[in-house]
Amino acid sequence: MIHVKRILVLGLVLWCSGVSSALGQTEPKVWHYTPLTRVEAGKTRVIAFELSTPADSDLSFDAVLKPGGLVEVVRPPAVIEGERIGFVRVRGLAAGRATMLIGGVPIALEIVQPLVTQGPSPRIVGPATGAAVWGRVAVGVEMADVPGLESITLRVSAGLEIRGELSPGGIGPQRWAVFELNTDELPVGSVELVAEV
Repeated sequence: MIHVKRILVLGLVLWCSGVSSALGQTEPKVWHYTPLTRVEAGKTRVIAFELSTPADSDLSFDAVLKPGGLVEVVRPPAVIEGERIGFVRVRGLAAGRATMLIGGVPIALEIVQPLVTQGPSPRIVGPATGAAVWGRVAVGVEMADVPGLESITLRVSAGLEIRGELSPGGIGPQRWAVFELNTDELPVGSVELVAEV
């Protein structure tokens, strides 16, 4: 008698599984672009993720944070209909390490103290650290105005070096430079950008 009930329950589970697959109701798998993302305490950060298949309709996911108290979700993970790339916005609360689960898939978060720039050290202002980019991308750099300084170099961890010109000096306390980076010429994966004077 017990044996018969087990077969009946197993058959019902298999039938329900087959019906949901036939109706296309299986939820796509989540994939993260990087295993670790840094978030500054007191600031928000957008984190991109990708689905294995385009969303059949607008989707939202629960974001589970472990441990709590280090980071909070400002805007839940979501993907719009027909797209594979989704986004979640988080805010760092206190320095430490946490894990965020989106669709059951973990991504490590390192929450750091706010970054402070001093002196003429150039700072990359876009794209944001950990951003998912493709094609041609503008990389923006800002730094304090230093008399006599006219050029700046963007170094890419893939061995690429791009020289650029700074905006005119003497107008305000900051100067800017913009570099065009063709990501199609870079290897797939994480790339580090460093601006040097």
